[in-house]
Amino acid sequence: AGAHTRPSAGPGAQRRFQLMVEYGHLQRFAAHYLRGVFVHPNPERPFDEWCGTLFMRSGCFRGAALPFTLTFPPDFPDACPLVRLVPAAPHPHVAPDGTVDV
Repeated sequence: AGAHTRPSAGPGAQRRFQLMVEYGHLQRFAAHYLRGVFVHPNPERPFDEWCGTLFMRSGCFRGAALPFTLTFPPDFPDACPLVRLVPAAPHPHVAPDGTVDV
């Protein structure tokens, strides 16, 4: 009888697992502390990009619905995701292409 080996999870398995954990934490946290923030994985690229909307409740953008994307780099979680408002909003921390300086 040959040794029974477990197949390798393959490259990127740790990153995919970490993204699933982060999404679970975000859903629980947002329900209690981030009212007005809705995020979901992009069904075409669930481990590379999440889409969301930020419903502004105060300040100069009050009443605005700001769509955004989170794009995860290949070396996530060691590198931060790219946050981009689509379309860009006029703000000192938002570049003309919508990239947010976090």
